[in-house]
Amino acid sequence: MTEKKFSVCFEPSHKIINGQRGDSLLDLAIAAGTGLCASCGGEGVCGRCRIKLVEGELECEDHLQISTEEFAQGIRLACQSRLISNVTVEILAESRFDTALSGDAISCTLQSQPELSENKAFLPLRKVFLKLTPPSSTDNASDLARLKRFLKPVCPAEADIDYHLLSGLSETLREKNWEVTLSLLKTPGGEKIINIQPGDQTKATYAFAFDIGTTGVRGQLVELTESKVLAQATEYNGQIPLGEDVISRINYAAREGGLIQLQRAVVNTLNNLGNAMLSEYGLEADDISFATIAANTTITQLLYGLDPKHLRLAPYVPTANELPLIPARHINLSICPQAYIYTLPCVASYVGGDIVAGVISTNIPRREGLVLYIDIGTNGEIVVGNKDFMLTASCSAGPAFEGGGIKNGMLAKPGAVEDIELDTQNFEPKLSIIGGGNPKGICGAGLINTVSALLKCGLLGQNGKYNSNIKTIRLRKGADGCEYVLAFGREFGQGQDITLSEVDIDNLIRAKAAMYAGYQTLLESAGASFDNLEKVIIAGTFGAKLNIKKAINIGLLPELPEERFIFVGNGSLAGARLCAFDANAQTQAAAAAKMMTNVELSESTSFMDNYMAAMFLPHTKSSDFPEVYAALSKFNGGNT
Repeated sequence: MTEKKFSVCFEPSHKIINGQRGDSLLDLAIAAGTGLCASCGGEGVCGRCRIKLVEGELECEDHLQISTEEFAQGIRLACQSRLISNVTVEILAESRFDTALSGDAISCTLQSQPELSENKAFLPLRKVFLKLTPPSSTDNASDLARLKRFLKPVCPAEADIDYHLLSGLSETLREKNWEVTLSLLKTPGGEKIINIQPGDQTKATYAFAFDIGTTGVRGQLVELTESKVLAQATEYNGQIPLGEDVISRINYAAREGGLIQLQRAVVNTLNNLGNAMLSEYGLEADDISFATIAANTTITQLLYGLDPKHLRLAPYVPTANELPLIPARHINLSICPQAYIYTLPCVASYVGGDIVAGVISTNIPRREGLVLYIDIGTNGEIVVGNKDFMLTASCSAGPAFEGGGIKNGMLAKPGAVEDIELDTQNFEPKLSIIGGGNPKGICGAGLINTVSALLKCGLLGQNGKYNSNIKTIRLRKGADGCEYVLAFGREFGQGQDITLSEVDIDNLIRAKAAMYAGYQTLLESAGASFDNLEKVIIAGTFGAKLNIKKAINIGLLPELPEERFIFVGNGSLAGARLCAFDANAQTQAAAAAKMMTNVELSESTSFMDNYMAAMFLPHTKSSDFPEVYAALSKFNGGNT
């Protein structure tokens, strides 16, 4: 007997899916593509997957995350709800992944980045045009032997060939009267023929470079022979509804079918970005001959369908740190089926190819002086070192710097508030919006700059709480405590106000404390201090307007002379791009990964002490921030 099917309608998207008795409502919501968030991966601990039962019945017991009053109103956790009838449910606003923003891939030109160099002398993939002499009664060598004979003058070492090319070789050679273009990929064993096209196709060679972050994914369309960036795009990682951080995604991967779902989600994100860039430049997927990818270790394993469970189990071992070149068709990446993917090597379970990419793009292995490299993002990777040694660690800062966990947070995309000036008399804001136009939310740079401005003018205390004694229409009581209104929705013709609540600020303080404690602990492990640093290199995708002084004001960066700081933007994407332009960079990446020693901060007692000390604006230790404390004291009449 066939089990009865039940219908589930998810509002406000009005997406409908059928399920069986006992099916998890969270699983059905994910399958329907509703954008319902489950930060913990469906473990029932985050309380994010909140829905309201509108019609029908669900099997669901009381839960600590749902109050008695809320339960009576029909509020449930999707991960704890089972299907027993036809139902209509509403996904609450705070539980919706921002699909409106995530679907808005943006293409634009690359901004210049200091300290990043590219050597285009040794391309990892090249195209060669050949004119072959047709076979005859006196020269009846096989088609493959004939091809390799004519290739030899431009490729002295015999090139291997992908076996699948043989099935269409004869027809391809004859299609344009024995004129063909070969794509030659550099591999550890020499050059390899990965594609054969009829006629002359050497005019341009296109590739993708991707930085896959836990929260955001960035891509660039590049032309290899001229080392040009043609287009770039930004998108939320489609895995977010399945888990907001790497631990929750590792947990989700352990569920039946979870690993496949996670892999499809991230590949779909890459394909969406790729399609947006191709459309921008008027190309087709088959025009892309190569791809490079930089990602943290967990995302790397999920991308290639490798079970990540051992990454979070002692002794925290990845499946592989250095992966072989992988055919794009193996993961359904929408580029030329014959193309290959180069993946930057990882270092340890929580230090991946994204940090290796940043290290080579900023030439740390060639520097004499001591450098602190900071990748400000969800996982908060840091490196201390130079040409002689490199120590590295991951701080697990959380997604605040990329807009995650912030009520009106968003990626650094058009519409994001990235800077603010506050009138110290009436506390009215002057907003700087990426791309101009009306504000849609606030990105990481905007969050840092806003908190600094609020702190400086006295609206915000060093404990992260608003000063309720100050009277302004911008400061009000909200659902998450006191909040400051950056933009009233009515002023810009949109429904909701853009606010920054005390909960948002608390998330930022936790994130910046984790980062600062990470720098401090890693320097201590190297027997050094902030004063020993020649340079502090800051990478991140939180916006183009990181104000060093404002980042120091909130305690995200150490109080050092500003000339010691270099902001390079997306170091991970820069490294991925570098590896697309130069095969030598791939060699350098492998060497850098082997040179880096991972330090597990979770096993360091001093890290937690440093973290607790940093849970203040800017820090509980005023001697570490003398100029900031002096400025706050002067502005607030001697009170800090």
